[in-house]
Amino acid sequence: MSGLIEGLPDMVTLQCLARLPLSQYRSLQLVCKSWHAAVRSSELVHFRKALCTQEEWLFVCGHTPKKVWEAYDPLANKWSLLPVLPTSIINLEGYGAVGCNGKLYVIGGTSDYVDPCTGEREPLSPSLDGWVFDPILWKWSAIAPMPTPRLHFACMSYEGKIVVVGGWNSREKPVFDAEVYNVELNKWQNFPRLNEGPSPVTFGIVLDGKMHVFHKSEKLSQVYESANQSWIVEECNWAGGAMAVVKGEPYVVRHGVVSREHHSQPHRSSPLCSWPECLNRKCFAVAGLGPDLYVVGGVIRPRLSSSEISYLHDVDICTVEGETEDLVWRKGAPIPLPLSSAENQICATVIL
Repeated sequence: MSGLIEGLPDMVTLQCLARLPLSQYRSLQLVCKSWHAAVRSSELVHFRKALCTQEEWLFVCGHTPKKVWEAYDPLANKWSLLPVLPTSIINLEGYGAVGCNGKLYVIGGTSDYVDPCTGEREPLSPSLDGWVFDPILWKWSAIAPMPTPRLHFACMSYEGKIVVVGGWNSREKPVFDAEVYNVELNKWQNFPRLNEGPSPVTFGIVLDGKMHVFHKSEKLSQVYESANQSWIVEECNWAGGAMAVVKGEPYVVRHGVVSREHHSQPHRSSPLCSWPECLNRKCFAVAGLGPDLYVVGGVIRPRLSSSEISYLHDVDICTVEGETEDLVWRKGAPIPLPLSSAENQICATVIL
């Protein structure tokens, strides 16, 4: 990488490039070989961090048989379709999705395919496969297979690595093992095992540098203590529903109410505001980008007595920073492909 702009030191040019929106990088790679190398360089990543010009994008998986992912650029208020995930599994579901080190990772899953003629489902067979999407290259690549087959598990970015915890196995039995994936080495290793509980762990978040994982249908959570390399069981009285972390604080959206969940002991839930428009909205995704809470897609019944459902393209955003209870919702660009899933792992945020 040399001679990016004649008469200008490359370090100065890189600082200029670091100030440009990420959405322009795909075009910049086409200028010449040296610019192609510059856009993919670690030096550019360093400058984006140093200059505080990193962007946080939202990635969600649309309601389509091929599970097409979509990326939202909040600066441009624009959605883009990703290339189709390179998997042979039809109707992939039960996977983990997380952003780590500027890339999107999709791990595991199984087929949710139902034969339209017989009504029979595919046999439950968890995949060990994983894929990584590079927003700069705009392409998917395979990663090392996950050692333990699991479905509907907690998947978190923790200290620059990816930790998968709990879930179900192919016999629909809870899994209490955990594993960690080193994104730099493309290698999996064992991680301290969970305490066994009455139900599997199916969701997890990171708060104040600690991993919190939650048991399905139980008022229980487990917190990872890095000093002891062990999991601590805690009672959890947070509201059930779709959860997202905004500026280090967890929020839940359910039945037309937004609540802030306090993660100091004892756990408690504080209703923040009511949102009547969301009362009959189901199977939506929630995410936190910067100070904003996003509610994306979902389904709604036009009439409560109707068996028909409408798939929503809506994206609703509100700023939840501070102690205000008067939240103002605004509309984002509608998602191209509708999103509908009971899984909270169909969306991930990536800092680039």
